[in-house]
Amino acid sequence: LMWKVGLIAAAIWLITAALTKYSSLSGMLTSIGAAIAAIFLYPQGGGIMASLMAVIIIWRHKDNIGRLRRGEESKIGQKG
Repeated sequence: LMWKVGLIAAAIWLITAALTKYSSLSGMLTSIGAAIAAIFLYPQGGGIMASLMAVIIIWRHKDNIGRLRRGEESKIGQKG
């Protein structure tokens, strides 16, 4: 329904994953970026749902955030 946001989100995930190799970090940054994009591209309310989804995604990644802070999160392609 919001294909422009989908393209932006895909680009954010790919760039972040390529630079950091952390899928969890890529997902969290993508959710934030998609919410921001939705707010600007669909000001009639598209950002509300995207923002709610971003909050849920970040909340669900709380264990990953801890591992990232401790330097224990596995990277894409890393056996673990």
